[in-house]
Amino acid sequence: MCADLRILIVDEEEATRKVLSEALAGTRHQVLQTASAKEALEELSRRSFDLLVFDLWSSNMPGLELFRQAREMHEFIEGIVVTGAISIYNVLDCYREGVADYLFKPVEDPQLFREAVEEVARKREKWLGIMRSLEFQRLRRGAG
Repeated sequence: MCADLRILIVDEEEATRKVLSEALAGTRHQVLQTASAKEALEELSRRSFDLLVFDLWSSNMPGLELFRQAREMHEFIEGIVVTGAISIYNVLDCYREGVADYLFKPVEDPQLFREAVEEVARKREKWLGIMRSLEFQRLRRGAG
């Protein structure tokens, strides 16, 4: 079973937020939407999220800058880019920053987005399992 994710979707386009949110309907993930990087930073300051879904271009802050600031607040937050900015340089910049996936707008097949989210959930579950195992070993050594 994959980890339940707390997901923040940030996009100025209401239609994109709707498609992405609907793609996750019926999953166990908790989804919150914001229309701007400013709103996203406010939400990130109030609660923790496991996944930030964002566009590279925003009127008030570049998406990668938003992701960097999110990582300063929540070290282990993952990122998925959903953007119309189709450039090999953008893709490379995103992967250098640790973005988990890069999808293109318009999102014509919401299943691709859902699969990207599930991959993040599987990765998080794997790491949580490793951390639990390490903690168990530490406790067992301490009890012996």
